[in-house]
Amino acid sequence: MSPCPRPIDPIDAQALAGGAEPVFDPHAGEHVQACGRCRDQVALAVRLDQTLEGVAPELAAHDLSDRVIRLRPFSRRELRDFSLWRAPLGLSAGVFLAGLVALTLPALTLSEQAGLAGMAVIGPFWMLVRTFPRFLAEVFAAGPAGLAALSEVFRGQAGLGLAALALLAPTAFGLSRALARARR
Repeated sequence: MSPCPRPIDPIDAQALAGGAEPVFDPHAGEHVQACGRCRDQVALAVRLDQTLEGVAPELAAHDLSDRVIRLRPFSRRELRDFSLWRAPLGLSAGVFLAGLVALTLPALTLSEQAGLAGMAVIGPFWMLVRTFPRFLAEVFAAGPAGLAALSEVFRGQAGLGLAALALLAPTAFGLSRALARARR
């Protein structure tokens, strides 16, 4: 079988195996019908789904293959595909150019530009203030379970627990010195 000049993306193969629409290439279904290599890749994805459902038949009713999260790095094709990177690159270039234009405008004085920078700092700061109560609630909700897990680990690894406690002394000393310097 000859190599495919335009191989199908693994995510599109998985989508076609599950009967869904392809994500990256809308014409992937037509390509699979014409290309033997890509057809084999879709068949492999179908076998993967069947294997996953065969591993835990009691979960087959919940469609295990849809719940499997695939984390993977970008493929070579995705790294070179300009259509995937067009929006982030355009946004970055637009923000850079807008900043450059704002700096070179003769209508804005230095104090006005500083005021704009202050407004740019206030927005994220306000979001931080708004989310702080939720952050505290999540810390207090997860804190007991985290401390219980930590104590369980320390019970099993006494040396690790003693080392962690021993490292608290230099950390506290360094923090007290940093705070003393900050007061000066």
